[in-house]
Amino acid sequence: MNEVNLFNFGVDCDFSANVANDVLIGGHSESRVFISARAQAVFSGHLSDFIQNCFASVRFSKHNLSLEGIEGLYMKVMGDGKRYECRLRTQSQLDEIEYVSEFQTKKNEWMLVKLPFKNFIPIYRGHYLNNVSPIDPKSIQQICFFVSHHSQSGDFQLVFDWINAYRTNQAIVNAYAENLRYRASASDKITAP
Repeated sequence: MNEVNLFNFGVDCDFSANVANDVLIGGHSESRVFISARAQAVFSGHLSDFIQNCFASVRFSKHNLSLEGIEGLYMKVMGDGKRYECRLRTQSQLDEIEYVSEFQTKKNEWMLVKLPFKNFIPIYRGHYLNNVSPIDPKSIQQICFFVSHHSQSGDFQLVFDWINAYRTNQAIVNAYAENLRYRASASDKITAP
């Protein structure tokens, strides 16, 4: 597996992180994100069960987030035993189709989480969508993490040591072959003066 670092919170200053909570729809959940003294991103807060569709989220983005030829995300996290969603966005607006994959955390234990893009499911406003193309990695602009559902209400904390992208050796071979095909087709179009 070949990895590319996306977010290294100790040295990477070229990213932004923003929270969005259910207060947008009348809820009372609260969250924050900060970089700890150990150079880790800490997403924490309180998930309120005031409304049934409660949620808290953090969105990571960076300039020139290039994921072409990438097969998925690979990250080191420490959670609290709650289930989290990773949501990928191809546009920066809030009201767009998102692609979702879930992962379960273990309380106070570091975990390596691998999320292949092929397992992400398209949703819009909480509804799963049919007849939507799979996510195109080169179009991803934001990586979001959600904690939701009233059964998980209470305090939460998800710590990120790093977030990487990965591709297998076969993906590298496929990308190289595609590049060769492109060069061959381009050279066929060149005509002598």
